[in-house]
Amino acid sequence: MPVDAPQYPVSLIVAGRPCLVVGGGRVALDKVQGLRRAGANVTVVAPDVLDELRRLDGVVLEERPYRAGEVAGYRLVVAATGDPALNHQVFEDGEAAGVWV
Repeated sequence: MPVDAPQYPVSLIVAGRPCLVVGGGRVALDKVQGLRRAGANVTVVAPDVLDELRRLDGVVLEERPYRAGEVAGYRLVVAATGDPALNHQVFEDGEAAGVWV
């Protein structure tokens, strides 16, 4: 989703917190690795995932399509699908649930 509004940088404490990454490609891999380094409990949802994601310790991997509304209950969600419409849906679901995406 293109962001053309002013932005404010944020540092989040995610250690021990549930975080969701929607997507299974290179961008998702990078985001998962960063979240794991920060101590987050990471779940990845994607129908297709890189082998590198499968090999990461401590990551819950659900190889399936994203389900509308499943962002609820997560501290942070990353939309990294490469599909602008799906990324927008994840964002809108987060807005509705009060979850940062």
